[in-house]
Amino acid sequence: MSYISASQILCINSNNRDSGSSSNFTASFDIRGDYDYCVCKSASIPKTYYLVQNTYNTFQLSEDGIVVTITIPMGNYTKTDFSEAVKLALNTASPHGYIYSLVYEQLTGKFKYSVSGNALIQPIFIIQENLYDQLGFNYNTSNQFVANKITSTNVIVMQLEQTIQIRTNMVGNSLGENIIQTIYSSGQDYTNLNYQVNDIQANSRKFIGSSNNKFTFYLTNENGEEIDLQGVNFYFEILLWKKENVNDVIKRFLTLMVAQSNLKV
Repeated sequence: MSYISASQILCINSNNRDSGSSSNFTASFDIRGDYDYCVCKSASIPKTYYLVQNTYNTFQLSEDGIVVTITIPMGNYTKTDFSEAVKLALNTASPHGYIYSLVYEQLTGKFKYSVSGNALIQPIFIIQENLYDQLGFNYNTSNQFVANKITSTNVIVMQLEQTIQIRTNMVGNSLGENIIQTIYSSGQDYTNLNYQVNDIQANSRKFIGSSNNKFTFYLTNENGEEIDLQGVNFYFEILLWKKENVNDVIKRFLTLMVAQSNLKV
């Protein structure tokens, strides 16, 4: 078991940043001491990121070898709103003027897509790194209509992220090594995702210091893609701590025992 010999809590509000945005920023701190580890003690992240985010809002449609990009406007959607937005985007961008429609099937939780005006041509949805959860298809797949219809492969997910990750160069410089805390993102839109550490030592990471005590922080999903809080700030606390040397603890204990023995003589 480790013992904490010294500690300091950094209260971080992205509003008090040196540079950057509310969800990707750099900040400076007055760090008083030499610390070994750090841990996210608590966090409050506003769930203001959209279901469909800018730069992550496209897929491709192929009609008879002609491929076009389908763009869904960023924002939060219900199943009905999203299906209407997809239908409008498909019908607007269709190279041959095909007519698309889709309905949500309550029994299976999937979208059923159909096309008309296409003669014998069977369109293809090309899904890459975006919108696959919302559209109901697997990541990086091509999905071709059969007899003018196609059903989504998976149950659709109208929750953008399952987890939110707080990343910082306090604990690592490369993607995958710089996660200081992962927070489950269940909850209603426009509420707060709250976190409180339950085991400091088990959740701690090796602290990487900085010569100017300036550090970067940003939010991502589990794929490392940045989360945009749409200008709303988030708050979290980081505990810096130093592990006490076990030998020093033993020495102090023995010294105390000897002192108590001498008092009894």
